[in-house]
Formats: sequence, structure tokens, C-alpha cells
Amino acid sequence: MPRSWVAFWGQFCRIDEDESIRVEDKFQYLLSSLKSDTKSRDIVESYPLSKENYSNAIEHLNSRFGRKDLLIEVYIRDLLALVND
Repeated sequence: MPRSWVAFWGQFCRIDEDESIRVEDKFQYLLSSLKSDTKSRDIVESYPLSKENYSNAIEHLNSRFGRKDLLIEVYIRDLLALVND
């Protein structure tokens, strides 16, 4: 998920930062944009749909999948695999 999180967040952050979209709608967009039966979807579904919980869900996703130290480790492993092939 860390690799796909970068691509996902690169797209979704436009919705997140758009002040013309109601927070409740952002929560719905977030939920509808996540694949079923994934850890990220499970995390978002664990929060009741509300204005207050949207930021909690986003924060939880970022802390789980958007950690820079984890992303760096994933990409370094990918680079090392290229060198070792």
C-alpha cells in the first residue's frame, strides 16, 4: 500500500484541499475512492461518517501509509532489487 498511497494521495489531495467541497462530501468521496476489502477502506469505515471524523480518518491514513520513513525504505528496497538483478 505505501507505493500506491503516493499515487492515491497525489490525486485525492485536490479534493481534500478544495474548500468549496463540504467536509461531509469529502468523506463520501474518500470512501468511494477506496477499494473494497483493503486496509485503507477498513480504516475509513471504522470512523462514523461525520464532519469531525473526516480529518481523523485522513490523519489515520496518512500516519499509516504516508509515513516518509516507510516510503523511503520501500523505494530503497526497489532500487536495491534493480541493482541485484
